[in-house]
Amino acid sequence: MVFVGIEPQAEQHRRLFIEVLPAVLLVIGGVYQLTSLKRSCHARCSNPLFFLTQKWKPGSAGALRLGVLHGLDCLKLSEKPRSTSI
Repeated sequence: MVFVGIEPQAEQHRRLFIEVLPAVLLVIGGVYQLTSLKRSCHARCSNPLFFLTQKWKPGSAGALRLGVLHGLDCLKLSEKPRSTSI
């Protein structure tokens, strides 16, 4: 199948990308399973009840806000830097 205006080489690159992308994503997902990042995220986010009770707001906007905050919290993006004093 040849698209009008697409050079044969460009079509080959597009087809290769479409065929290889799923395999690359599977490999990345498999490697993620073996990382400490996965264990950290699972430990942090597997029981969100305390987080949900502290941050809950009513309505659709509250649900969206809660989802975004929980996602950021799971990724540790919203975590404030901790002091390392002894």
